[in-house]
Amino acid sequence: MSAKVVVIGLDGATFDVIRPMIKEGDLPNISSLIDSGTSGVLKSTIPDLSPVAWTSMITGRKPGNHAIYDFMTRKRDSYDFRGVRGGDRVVKPVWSFLSDKGKKVGVINVTMSYPPEKVNGFIVSGIDAPGVNEDYTYPPSVQEDLKKGLGSYNIINPASFMKSKEEHLNGLFKMIDTRQKAADLLTKKYDPDFTMIVFIETDGAQHFYWKDMDKIHPDHNTNTPERFKNAIPDVYRKMDEYIGTLVNRYSEDTTFMLVSDHGFHGLHKIFILNNWLSEKGFLCFKEETLASRSMGRLSSLAGKVKNRLSLKKRSPRDNSRNPATSIEWENTKAYSDGAFGYIYVNLIGREPLGIVEPGDEYEQVRNDIMSGLMEVRDPENGLPVVERVYKREEIFTGPFFEEAPDIIATSREHYFVSSAVERTPLAEKRGKDKGLFQKHIWSGNHCPEGIFVIKGPGVKEGHTITDAAIVDITPTILYLMNQEIPGDMDGDLLSDAFTNDYLKENSPVYSEPGDLVRENDSASEGERHFSETEEEAVKERLRGLGYID
Repeated sequence: MSAKVVVIGLDGATFDVIRPMIKEGDLPNISSLIDSGTSGVLKSTIPDLSPVAWTSMITGRKPGNHAIYDFMTRKRDSYDFRGVRGGDRVVKPVWSFLSDKGKKVGVINVTMSYPPEKVNGFIVSGIDAPGVNEDYTYPPSVQEDLKKGLGSYNIINPASFMKSKEEHLNGLFKMIDTRQKAADLLTKKYDPDFTMIVFIETDGAQHFYWKDMDKIHPDHNTNTPERFKNAIPDVYRKMDEYIGTLVNRYSEDTTFMLVSDHGFHGLHKIFILNNWLSEKGFLCFKEETLASRSMGRLSSLAGKVKNRLSLKKRSPRDNSRNPATSIEWENTKAYSDGAFGYIYVNLIGREPLGIVEPGDEYEQVRNDIMSGLMEVRDPENGLPVVERVYKREEIFTGPFFEEAPDIIATSREHYFVSSAVERTPLAEKRGKDKGLFQKHIWSGNHCPEGIFVIKGPGVKEGHTITDAAIVDITPTILYLMNQEIPGDMDGDLLSDAFTNDYLKENSPVYSEPGDLVRENDSASEGERHFSETEEEAVKERLRGLGYID
């Protein structure tokens, strides 16, 4: 079996960028991994959203079995939403499993890894960590190592795209340097058997600079400086250079994996679910709200953020949201919230002011919304906007199924079906689209097709794999590390990546279900949540990344 396993995560990386660059003679190190190993599309989760996808990758479980559905989640018996962190995960990640088996692990910047678990090795938490002033590493002494070795460590880009495009791009490259130096410093000190490093800069570059690279994007400007037109390829080139350095540092019996949580394509418009729900009579706002205030999404992360659903003025002691002041819940059947196209039915017995009866009425509301969404067309070109609409039971199963949204709408290419709302009141109903479409600060967005590349002992050379899913990564890592694969995982070993001889000599072993259940699963809801200060810090981070208004 492999002596060491190194997983390099490139958030949002896509073969749609990689393959043309390789064809032009770029990315020699990624090209070498592909030629000497096995590669193929890695199918993401539904939704193809980073906290969901990375968590599924590191647990081998789908959302109904790990309980993370978004960057935010509903509070129980409330219309309120709160931020999500790695502590909301209810099963062990692969690194904790390996640590428990005596393997030394090193983890850097994986989304949904805060607070860091106690492991045999080290962890540096990802973007769900509130900041570098918190205990974002394990052991805590790693923070001092980073301070001494790097001077400073950035969890996210220190510069906002909305303030300065130039500074934002410089910040992306600074983050890559910081992450690479941290990885070099800590892997040399700890010498882990299993290492996982995630770079979110590929995602950030593609969200913000896709239109600059893509000549057929409707917002492409030929006069844009070359620095911005080359931003995405330059990020990939910098990552390729580092991948070459890593490969050369390790012995030949090391297995390397290159993975992404989802892919990417151009984004032209967002479709605003809450405006559509209101137009179709499923959601009702109070008249004074429409006349005097702009709208925003339902989220506790956004209690003080402009352009979100109006909230009553709160006293210093009142930190809760009160969307009842802006929504007539007694006349609202459904609403949308989150960083994805999630829709919740205002259900009697579940929502505090629910009006929809469980059973036949609930199903009728869902069916009406779903059929209506499939009929939505962009008024400028007549193209459909929604790829598919699912009832939650079609894609989610498991003990945490009840935390899932009632309806999930996925987007067609170039569109983003979003809970975000227009910057002007719906009452204005401007233009042909009646306030249903708008531009976003992003010009690129997620798609389900990520990347998978593996090279190491027993791996087929020059082979293309066709059925790799994101939940298969953890079982494959466990196999490579000579560990049993829990029999109740949603994923399985990617056996097609390995030669028949290797599989015969190293037969996979499966254990009884339940090996990955967290010991602290009985922790109370409050113990796993952000404090108010942490919540505000994460809110600002997500807003800077463009995930919330």
